Formats: sequence, C-alpha cells, structure tokens
Amino acid sequence: MIVPNMVSGSTAALRRGEILVDQDHVVNDGWAVGSTVPVTYPDGSSGRLTVGGVYRNSEVLGSVLMSGSVLSPHSTAPFYSTVLVKGGTGARASLQQALKDSTGDNPLINVRTKQQMRDHFSSQISLLLDAMYALLALSVIIAALGVVNTLAMAVLKRKREIGMLGAVGLSRSAVRRMVRLESVLIASFGAALGIAIGSFLAWAGVRLLSSAMTGLTTVFPYAQLAAYVVGAALVGLLAALWPARRAARLNVLDSIETD
Repeated sequence: MIVPNMVSGSTAALRRGEILVDQDHVVNDGWAVGSTVPVTYPDGSSGRLTVGGVYRNSEVLGSVLMSGSVLSPHSTAPFYSTVLVKGGTGARASLQQALKDSTGDNPLINVRTKQQMRDHFSSQISLLLDAMYALLALSVIIAALGVVNTLAMAVLKRKREIGMLGAVGLSRSAVRRMVRLESVLIASFGAALGIAIGSFLAWAGVRLLSSAMTGLTTVFPYAQLAAYVVGAALVGLLAALWPARRAARLNVLDSIETD
C-alpha cells in the first residue's frame, strides 16, 4: 500500500470527506490546509471541498486524493486506473492469485506487488538504456572510421615532414608510435569532451524535472565514465594501426622530394 508522504495535515481528513492535495497546488494555487476549493464532479455537478492535508508530489498518487464515498454519488460510471490493496499477511502469491480470480481473470487487469511494479518500471528504463547503448556502439564505430580517415589524411599531408624526420634518424617504430599517440589523444579528448557535455545536459535536465518528480537526483558513475575514456583511448589506438603502418613505410627520399 502506498501512503502519501504528508507535509501538513493528516490522511484522516479523507474520512471526514476532505481532500488531500500535492505541493504543486500549494505553489501554483495557494491552497493550504483548511482552504475551501471549488470542485467539478464527473456527472457535471459542482461543489466545494476543504483541503485536509498536503503531501509531497507523487507520480503514483496523482495531484488530488479524495474518499470514494465523496465521489461515488456523483459518478454514474466510475473508472479506476489503479487500486491499491494491503494484505493482512503481506504481498503473498495466494493473495495475488485470489485477486486475479476475483476479476474473472480479465486480461486487461494486471495484479502486481510493489516489487513487481518496480521491476516493471526498471525493465522499461533498461529497454531505453539498451537502445541508447546500441546508438553509442554505432557512434563509436563511426568515430573510429573518422579517426582512421583523419590520420590517413594527416599522413598524406605531412608526408614531407615525416620523411625529414626519418632522414635525421627517427626510426620507423618511433614514427608509428607518434601516429598512435596522436590518435589516442584525439580519441581521449573527444570522449572527455562528450562526457563533460553529456553530464552537464543530464544535470540540467534533472534540475528542470526535480520540481515535478520528487526525489529525482543526478548520480555520476565516475568509475564507468573513466572506463569510457580508457575505452575511447583503446579504440583510438586500434584505429591508428593502419595509418601508423602507412606512415612508417614511407620512403624517405620520395617523401622529401620537392615537386
């Protein structure tokens, strides 16, 4: 059973025919405990009810709570999207099966425990994360091809410089090491810049949503982010294998020859 996290007032106000509202109504409408507010019922009739309590914003409970005894006289065809049930012995499988049987095994009705609801929402988030990781893998492949292309063009444009370095004694292994280091620096800098921008956007997005979603905070997995930078450096190292080999195999005389 989900109990409102009360800021003021008490849930006992529901038994008195009063309503409970979330903090958004306090901020936006100026309501408080004891305020009398106008209401319009589903059958079109109107009235006034007293605010008996204020609770913290909740995506599960909604913005207003009232007793069914207050609403039922004004509703010809009541609709309930969520019904919360508290078992005397806890969320047992037998209770869950009994609730399913009582609804005639209706396929439109889902009976879930609190943990199953958490798992359901977690699976939806995991599906979104899997899609994002797939896009990330695709972007890594594209970035690796971009690094290979950049280094190949760099080797071609700096052919004379590489030839002169070879003429003054720079070994082929040193040339390969130079190109690989350049590739690692490009990949690491790109990964660090992308993580910094992404982290800022995530923090800004959470700040915008924090007023509507209670308890939403930003958590940075520093170890995972560091692993991404290291992984980007390894990808850069692999991407430099062919350009580095090409640079090391350049003929010194042909490279420094003047057109």
